[in-house]
Amino acid sequence: MKQYETYKESGIDWIWNFPSHWEVKKAKYIFDEIKMTGFEHETILSVSKGKGLIPRTDMEQKVVNADKNLDKFKLVTPNQFIIHLRSFQSGFEMSTISGIVSPAYTILQGGNDVNPGYFKRLFHSETFISKLASLVLSLRDGKPISFADFGELYLPLPSLKEQHLMATYLDQHVDKVDLLVEKKRAQIERLREYRQSLITESVTKGLDPDAPIKDSGVEWIGAVPAHWEVSKLKRFAHITRGTADKKTKENEIPVNLVQYTNVYYKPIQQQNDDDYLPITVTKHELEFSQVKRGDVLLTASSETSNDIGRSTVVYEDLNNHVFGSDVIRLRVPQDELELSFRKYLFDNYYFLSKLNSLTRGVTRFRFNMDDFRSLFFVIPPFQEQKEISAYLDEKTNYIASNISNITTQIDRLEEYKRSLIYEVVTGKRKVEESDIEGELYHEA
Repeated sequence: MKQYETYKESGIDWIWNFPSHWEVKKAKYIFDEIKMTGFEHETILSVSKGKGLIPRTDMEQKVVNADKNLDKFKLVTPNQFIIHLRSFQSGFEMSTISGIVSPAYTILQGGNDVNPGYFKRLFHSETFISKLASLVLSLRDGKPISFADFGELYLPLPSLKEQHLMATYLDQHVDKVDLLVEKKRAQIERLREYRQSLITESVTKGLDPDAPIKDSGVEWIGAVPAHWEVSKLKRFAHITRGTADKKTKENEIPVNLVQYTNVYYKPIQQQNDDDYLPITVTKHELEFSQVKRGDVLLTASSETSNDIGRSTVVYEDLNNHVFGSDVIRLRVPQDELELSFRKYLFDNYYFLSKLNSLTRGVTRFRFNMDDFRSLFFVIPPFQEQKEISAYLDEKTNYIASNISNITTQIDRLEEYKRSLIYEVVTGKRKVEESDIEGELYHEA
């Protein structure tokens, strides 16, 4: 790693030292605050995690309420920066498009000595974000970061040529890392899709491709092994919706509340007391809502329809746990469904997609309990359930191991990217024209 000849203390607490010839200025002498309103016909933009500033219509979670007073929204143009409400977690965003943003956002415009590409990387560096987080903690009453707050921060100011070199170098190298990460995430997605198809095929068609088949009579399931039972959920499961609330009262029994986040977060057996909300219940509520071995807990409501129907199987009694109103408990006789088979039966694509089609909501999604109870399942004989579970355990464990390995590779790439950005924007790594791939464009 090439370095500059000499360094000095920067006077910036989140950088420490940098090249001796770099300047330090307060942010208010590098950036101006821009407040241009009255452009209500421009595209409304919002900050999306991982995507930056995008049209609000492209947001994954749609905004329901219509905005009023659009004439008070602020105009933002390419190469300007946004201080948004979550900047203390993800840094400032650089706009690549024109549009209008909420009046709560602060717009920054760099002067003639600013290369936006350099400051885009600086404002996304971990050390800068940590500084913002400490700044927010010092503000009172949950105030957002204002231009006045930001303006007092000291920032490094390399020469314009150096800024351009660093921005170009990082664009080239970070793009390569991002492309690798994107490919690896696509690998994970393909593995997850394969896992889903494997489970669905196994629990609805069985492991014997030569077994006689019959029409299930259920359009969304199709043909099934002839000796399997086709049954509504309410025939083989006792279905209960949670009633416990999130309150604590004196003279009641302290327990842990299993919420929908506990169900799809990770397997129940991998969670500890810190993962649950502590509440109190009466003796009757505890008896009614207690979580026992063999119970299947399923999400009954969520902010997104895709999270509906996620399930987990309880492998041991949880005597001090009850389930909340956003969770459904399915209690099945031990001789009806093999314990491990339960987690696969309720994780098959046909069931999840059918349940998703029954889901309704705007900001909170739910389904009708009568519709849920009447959903059809195909149930193999108990011995076949055990064989299917053993087969799927082996296959899904192998898939999980592969996903874990790829995730580790992604984490290492992301760590390399963070380190590279920090080293370059703070001058720990020197960038020269010879480090740039292709011909370097010189700004006037």
